Amino acid sequence: MGGSTDGLPAGLDLSLYRIVEEGLTNALKHTPGTWVVVRYRRAADRVEVELASGSGGSPRLASGGHGLVGMRERVAVFGGSLTAGPSADGGFLVQARMPLGESA
Repeated sequence: MGGSTDGLPAGLDLSLYRIVEEGLTNALKHTPGTWVVVRYRRAADRVEVELASGSGGSPRLASGGHGLVGMRERVAVFGGSLTAGPSADGGFLVQARMPLGESA
């Protein structure tokens, strides 16, 4: 995946940043010591960000935080979608997709 965030509306750019920040924080909190891969793609009509973490480390119980809720709210502002949950390899996968308006 590739692309640049250059030229994105400031609010969308900040939302992407915060989604990645929260995903990395969640991985550190819930499975310390595991790996995380962040992928970003910009197409003509959308931007996508994906965070995939491994099953390594020592899983910790949920903290009762609002990380995924906050991610969903950020994506919803732009009419996008977010999926989050366990991956086939035992890790965790977060995928955010947001459409680009004509000005982006």
